[in-house]
Amino acid sequence: MSGRRAVAKQGWRAALWMLALVGLWAPGCSSQAQSSSAGEEPSGKPIATLQEFKDKIGASAKPVVVDFQAEWCGWCKRMAPSLRAMEEQYKGRVVFYSIDIDRVPEVAHQQGIEGVPTLMFFVGGKQWGQPAVGYQTPEQLKGLMEKLVSSAATASAQTGRE
Repeated sequence: MSGRRAVAKQGWRAALWMLALVGLWAPGCSSQAQSSSAGEEPSGKPIATLQEFKDKIGASAKPVVVDFQAEWCGWCKRMAPSLRAMEEQYKGRVVFYSIDIDRVPEVAHQQGIEGVPTLMFFVGGKQWGQPAVGYQTPEQLKGLMEKLVSSAATASAQTGRE
């Protein structure tokens, strides 16, 4: 009897996994979140192509935050106001971009993005630290920004000495 329960449990998990793959269900992405207000647009300047991504990341003298998100993702929309606040607070010190994984899947694929929201950080055109996967609280975002700015300043000082 316990064998049947285990199979039934696995069948349920497999069904949810398949629904998530085809975009019909995702944890945190309810229909209520999908129909949220227009004030929850993605943060950062949108990037539309893989080449634009490479050009902008490689050419930036400032640290870069890339927000990988999707229009249908409730957690992305929930995090957007906090990201916009960080963008305003760090204006002139950090550059923010956003990438809709459904519109520019080649960038998401190249960067190994497996879920949204995901934030990636770049300093000197190279990835810095680990991506922040999933919803980040305003406090977590503030901590990440402080570490990013500090790391970029240290890298800049070391480059100036060499």
